[in-house]
Amino acid sequence: MKNRKNETLSAIASAFYMMALVALLATVSAGCGGGGGGGGSIITPTDTPGTTTGTTVTVDSGLTALNNADYQTAKTQLNQVVSNPASTSADRAVAYSGIGWANIKSSSDSLDVDNAITSFTQAIDAANAAGSSAAVDQARQQAYIGLAAAQVIKNTGTSINDALTGLNSAGFSDLNQTYSEGKIVAGITNAEIRGYKTFLHYVRNQSGDATAANDNYQKLQSLLSSGTDKNAQMISDTLKSMGF
Repeated sequence: MKNRKNETLSAIASAFYMMALVALLATVSAGCGGGGGGGGSIITPTDTPGTTTGTTVTVDSGLTALNNADYQTAKTQLNQVVSNPASTSADRAVAYSGIGWANIKSSSDSLDVDNAITSFTQAIDAANAAGSSAAVDQARQQAYIGLAAAQVIKNTGTSINDALTGLNSAGFSDLNQTYSEGKIVAGITNAEIRGYKTFLHYVRNQSGDATAANDNYQKLQSLLSSGTDKNAQMISDTLKSMGF
């Protein structure tokens, strides 16, 4: 990484924040195609205004709505799953994560982002209660990534630390950690995650962050060399323009 010369940290932070926010918003608005798959637990919904008593809804039906950008239906169905006492912790982990992504993808104001943060936190708690399985582990990782995204969008005084904590909790302190889409099609790629990690470490600029930023930047370049990723390339180009 080159010297920052006469650029102030605040100017760098502002430029990187706006760049990453544009890329992040483009990313979380993407990935709306495809269904959620079958085979989820069948949950009988509790009585909810606007629903038919006695019908059934599954985790997967709610995720199908989510992945097809029907966010209101997704939230309605997935909320029925989490409110039903018959749901397992594993059901709730996936459903809460789906609710979080529905809130963040359809967000129109700060309340939606706050609701997403709450749902992602609930997903993590439910996943921890459920133990470990492929579906639960993936829901936990997606919830941590969503939590990091929501915290960047919220842009509080602790956003950078909170976002890095979320990404590290998802395992991305390890450069070899990978992400793959599950039943929740979030539209996130490994290259984008490395780009976010690079800029977050670079802006925070605490002990160890320069090395972490450079390591993640090199990983980003390696991932970009193997394919096309528009959002990650935009992050990479901005990083280069700022001195990497």
